[in-house]
Amino acid sequence: MGSKLLEIKNLSVNYDTEIEEVYAVDGLSLSLNYGETMGLVGETGAGKTTTALSIMRLLPEGIGKITEGSIVLDGRNILELSEDEMRSLRGNTVSMIFQDPMSSLNPVMTVGDQIMEVLKTHKKKADKEELEKAVDDIMELVGIPAERKNEYPHEFSGGMKQRIVIAIALVCEPKLILADEPTTALDVTIQAQMLGLINELQKRLNTAMILVTHDLGIVAQTCEKVAVMYAGEIIEYGSVQDIFSMEQL
Repeated sequence: MGSKLLEIKNLSVNYDTEIEEVYAVDGLSLSLNYGETMGLVGETGAGKTTTALSIMRLLPEGIGKITEGSIVLDGRNILELSEDEMRSLRGNTVSMIFQDPMSSLNPVMTVGDQIMEVLKTHKKKADKEELEKAVDDIMELVGIPAERKNEYPHEFSGGMKQRIVIAIALVCEPKLILADEPTTALDVTIQAQMLGLINELQKRLNTAMILVTHDLGIVAQTCEKVAVMYAGEIIEYGSVQDIFSMEQL
């Protein structure tokens, strides 16, 4: 389990806006082992989400660009892959749980069909029965009765919508989950519940995770490693114990 799943070296990302060029990430390097959990922490604008979007190769088209560095995921430098190759990686090797569940879900598709769509993209050899069972299984796993698969996103509460987003991200059992402030849009009482669920599923599926957050308390509870970002750079990097003992000095 000691081998590296993700290795980012000297990553720099710029955004070309109409007014100026913004240096969002500047010479970032980090690594993550298989099954490991890392907190990527920093204030708004530090470059956390940009780093996660770079790993997904989903930077805003025509605006965001990686100007330097390499991102090796599961043995492949993703910056050298074609868009088709990258598409087969997304959802299969790496998945992202976004901050706002409503922006991640299609309002005119049933939740079951949205989970099924991911499965059909990556499990081309599976028959209809196997796919249906996989949809039912993942819904039950995230705590939603499978009989609700024919309902639409608006029929679910905020916390339940986020469970569906988690189901979509995990249904193909990716090796890496990028969770971008996954509880920010939720009621405080549901936040702990949702983090507990993500953590439990991550351990059960032996998936590595990068948790993007501004909340050090969440990192202390859920992560093994921490990278603290400020103005596009990592200013502190190490184990949770090391970083938190430094904070207390």
